[in-house]
Amino acid sequence: MLILPLMEQKIFLQSLKKNKTQGSTQHVIFDFDDTLVNSDEFSKAHRLLALEVLIKEGFIDLAHYEAICDISAHQQKLLVAHGTSFDDQLVRLCQFSHLSLKQPEQACKAYNRLLVQSLVNNTVNALPEVCPFVIDTLYALKKQHIPFSIISNSPRYFIKKLLSLSNLTQFDFSHIIADSGNKSERILEVANFNRLDPEEIVYVGDSYTDHAFAVNAGVRSINVNTGADNWLIHKEKASYIEDFKHILPLI
Repeated sequence: MLILPLMEQKIFLQSLKKNKTQGSTQHVIFDFDDTLVNSDEFSKAHRLLALEVLIKEGFIDLAHYEAICDISAHQQKLLVAHGTSFDDQLVRLCQFSHLSLKQPEQACKAYNRLLVQSLVNNTVNALPEVCPFVIDTLYALKKQHIPFSIISNSPRYFIKKLLSLSNLTQFDFSHIIADSGNKSERILEVANFNRLDPEEIVYVGDSYTDHAFAVNAGVRSINVNTGADNWLIHKEKASYIEDFKHILPLI
């Protein structure tokens, strides 16, 4: 895939000559977690399993485990999502409970290893939830021959596992871009690859940052109220919907 700096990508796209109706949607890009699926309880179950092993290995004690158990699944997601990297998740969970780790670096490495192992093998009896009307929406886009993709900051193994567990592998996503970093650049990479103008792409997310990345890339933004950062206060800045039931008329 051709990768250009953000400004060069915009100039390149402006130079494309296509015989398409301007403003018509040619591609829909979705955020993943909290947009297509909700993994709050699923992820918490795997975190707690990893913590149980950490107790046996002597990295944490029962007080750590019980304190993190008491953090709601939704709050855990906020703490993890706002971390500087995947590696500091355990530290953030402990800090929220005013607990410290005796061997933070070793404990985090062990926790991350156990968490990935648990998620990949799905060693707990928990499943992610597909957000309401998502499957109906994807079927409708498929019927209308509108391609769709995923751009997410989540790790690839996580996306792959949740797609499988939520039965979303039945859909052919054109691009699945994980660990995306700057979503604006990734959105424009998809535009370049498919020779589309930004105006022909719709980005669907659940947060204000999703909206900001979409605006920076020059694509249309739709935000669905399934996320974690109180998008309601920003709803005047983008097309806003309560759930996917109302998305098709906006596309």
